Amino acid sequence: MSSSIVIDLFVEDRAHEGFLLAMLDRLAYEERKEIILHTRSARGGHGRALTEFSLYQESVLKGFAGMIIPDILVIAIDANCKPFNAARNEIEGKVALKLKDRTIFACPDPHIERWYLADPDSFGKIIGVRPKIGRKKCARDYYKMILPKL
Repeated sequence: MSSSIVIDLFVEDRAHEGFLLAMLDRLAYEERKEIILHTRSARGGHGRALTEFSLYQESVLKGFAGMIIPDILVIAIDANCKPFNAARNEIEGKVALKLKDRTIFACPDPHIERWYLADPDSFGKIIGVRPKIGRKKCARDYYKMILPKL
């Protein structure tokens, strides 16, 4: 590996964390980079992730407890059936100017569970069951209910 990249991750739950950790590991492998990943928030939902992100920004920008500004900051919040731009703008409006150039927004539409099911053929090869997800649904727990049934 040629160089390391520090990534701080803010997500609303373990489903986001698992998906993004796998994706970031894959990207790092393909780019021959080492990543040093810190999951700063991954529990408690949308509101808690944004609250902890605000507290984090104050701490990291002031250098509290030896915290450093990461190379990349990833924030993932479900779009919850809003257009991507609306979901991104909600987060982007909370990002300090000094961190904007290194921030990546992930806004799964409508929910992260839909991303897990996005490729039914691959999902079927790995899990052993090919999901039938149909049209996009906005019901809050629709995709959470599909996953355990598989």
